Amino acid sequence: MSRQSNIPKTQPHTDHHPLLPGAAIGALSLLLVAGLETLGTLNFINQFIAERLAPESDLPHQLPLWGIWLASFGFAFGVSFAVVHAECGWKRAVLWITSLAVVAGWAPVLVLAAHAPDIAAVIIVTFWSGLCALVYAQRHAKAAPLLSNNPSDEIH
Repeated sequence: MSRQSNIPKTQPHTDHHPLLPGAAIGALSLLLVAGLETLGTLNFINQFIAERLAPESDLPHQLPLWGIWLASFGFAFGVSFAVVHAECGWKRAVLWITSLAVVAGWAPVLVLAAHAPDIAAVIIVTFWSGLCALVYAQRHAKAAPLLSNNPSDEIH
């Protein structure tokens, strides 16, 4: 005897507010980069980028460490909040790819200004927070807006 159940095979994910997942994704992305900094991986990546962009020159200036971490903080939370809060998949992908292109574009500009292109932390945090936010947003429904933009829904 076969018994069918009225229970759905998969439970739908509940609506969410983008603040909590965006903050969690941004914080974990910063934690990833801090771990890579502790292991010395960021120095290796920064040196690799510098050798590819300016193989024969010595870059005399360094970016301040607080500036690198401030940019990492801004991109970690900014990209994760923007991607989680975006309306549809292609907008999320455009936000993520555009953010990566902006950060990657810093390297040649820094080399032209005789600064070492120490962008590994920022590019990794942008990549990871955007990827995690993209996966999260694809798997969870966005919360409905509290106020409707439709004039016919107004109470008279």
